[in-house]
Amino acid sequence: MNLFAQESVDLVTLDLMLPEYNGLDIMQLIRRDNMLPILIMSAKDSDVDKALGLGFGADDYICKPSR
Repeated sequence: MNLFAQESVDLVTLDLMLPEYNGLDIMQLIRRDNMLPILIMSAKDSDVDKALGLGFGADDYICKPSR
């Protein structure tokens, strides 16, 4: 998370399904030290996924459109 110490960041756009990491874990790391707005954009569109994302600290949750 050194990026936040080196750069000026105004907004974080985060996907939950990352290749090597869980997006919710990344969000918790960000929230530990920063109150930046976090917008989740994810293909996961269930109400449970939305509730988890918002409950873990996201400011908003947007579902990616299906093809």
